[in-house]
Amino acid sequence: MKHATLLLALLGCAELLISGCAHSVPFVHQMRADYELGPDQLKQIQYYVSGQITLRRELTDQETSVTSGHELKVINDKRIEEVVVLPGTPGIAVDSNSDFIRISFEEGGHLNFGSNPDHRDRNGGKYFLGAKWQPRHGGLARGELKYQDKTYEVIIHGGEVYLLVDMKKVSSFKKESRVVGGRKLD
Repeated sequence: MKHATLLLALLGCAELLISGCAHSVPFVHQMRADYELGPDQLKQIQYYVSGQITLRRELTDQETSVTSGHELKVINDKRIEEVVVLPGTPGIAVDSNSDFIRISFEEGGHLNFGSNPDHRDRNGGKYFLGAKWQPRHGGLARGELKYQDKTYEVIIHGGEVYLLVDMKKVSSFKKESRVVGGRKLD
């Protein structure tokens, strides 16, 4: 099973490089401000996730199946629904405000990515995956979030996960401006 997950991750990375998104850059708050990207413009940009996101929740005895497209696993004799978003997975913006963007990677679900105004100087203004995070243990970050109206444990392997964009698309939202020549007295 580990080999299949690794293979899928490698294929996702290869697809990202082949698809022309190799020039992806972190989506940062300053970029949003510089290009005056409002809700409508944010919905016209293709987003990608920088790292793997794994969502898990234990199924109740009343639940007989998992959501379409999700995987059912048995871990420590517990039935677990698992959702994996691989690095480079494309997503679209479905909602936003001044500090966060909701990104959908599949029909019916979205994840919140935010740029905390209190920490923008420290993290460059990147839009990180939002969750109720627990203290980090080794290389794993764990937390909790809502997805498709259900509570999941979120697991991040390695570093933090944030949004990426193709800078060519973002820069197409250039501000309209002109330089005036001035006026002289006659």
